[in-house]
Amino acid sequence: MKGFKAEERIAGLPEQIRDRVEKSDPYWCWLPDGWANLVVELDAELRKVVPNYRLSQCKEKFGGLRYYIDYPDECSETDANAAEAIITKYEYRSEETCDVCGKPGNNSTRNGWMATRCEEHE
Repeated sequence: MKGFKAEERIAGLPEQIRDRVEKSDPYWCWLPDGWANLVVELDAELRKVVPNYRLSQCKEKFGGLRYYIDYPDECSETDANAAEAIITKYEYRSEETCDVCGKPGNNSTRNGWMATRCEEHE
C-alpha cells in the first residue's frame, strides 16, 4: 500500500476503529473490505474487556487477519489474556471469511500468495 497517506489508510478502516489507531505509525493499518465486519465485531468485544486499547497494527498476513493492540497501563493480566483470546478467535474466523466480500471462504495459496477467498472471488 505504498503511496497511501496516513489519513487515507485510517479513512479506509471501519469507522468504529479509526479512533483506536496509533497515529504515530498508521502505515501498518490496512484492512481488506471483506473483513470489515469481523473487525467491527472484534472491536466491540475488545472494548468490553479493554476499553482504552490502542490499535498498533491491523492487516492481512498469510491470508489471515492480524490485529495487534497496545494495552493501557491499568490493564490487568486477566484482561490482557481475555483480549488475546478475543483477537485469536477473530483471526481464526478471518481464515474462513473471504477477504473480498465477507462470505464464507477458504484459505489457500495462489501463485505463492496466501489468501482467503470464496468460490466467486477465487
